[in-house]
Amino acid sequence: MSERIRAALDRFEVPYSYDSYLFCLPALYVAIADGKVSIREMMSVSWYSLRLGLVEPKADEKPIFERYIKNSIQILQRKSRRSDLELLADAVNDLLDTYSPSQAGKIRQAIHRACTKAAQASGPDFTELVSDAERDMLNRIFAQL
Repeated sequence: MSERIRAALDRFEVPYSYDSYLFCLPALYVAIADGKVSIREMMSVSWYSLRLGLVEPKADEKPIFERYIKNSIQILQRKSRRSDLELLADAVNDLLDTYSPSQAGKIRQAIHRACTKAAQASGPDFTELVSDAERDMLNRIFAQL
């Protein structure tokens, strides 16, 4: 495990045994980009993280994952710094390097999709409006991953 992965796990309070949970954090960054997080955004991050295979908790670990999502939003809102996104991107890229190129590409696409879905979840019902703050965050994340 690289030092950047360890630093990100420590910074974002992720247990070392759940390092793949780092793959969910970019979508959470998008969700909080406009300063508020709706239930729809939180559910979107959780749902797409599971559906797209970013995390694959066992049945007894699902409550841990759900608590992780809720706690991470509070952590990011409370103590997130601009440099944290760079640390996260570096750690995610290091973690992706541990996978085959094909598998890493699929995970990267899933991260991008989860981020986009989190941004779309903040719009009014039946639309897919994305705020300027969320669009800026999407661009920053996509440029780094």
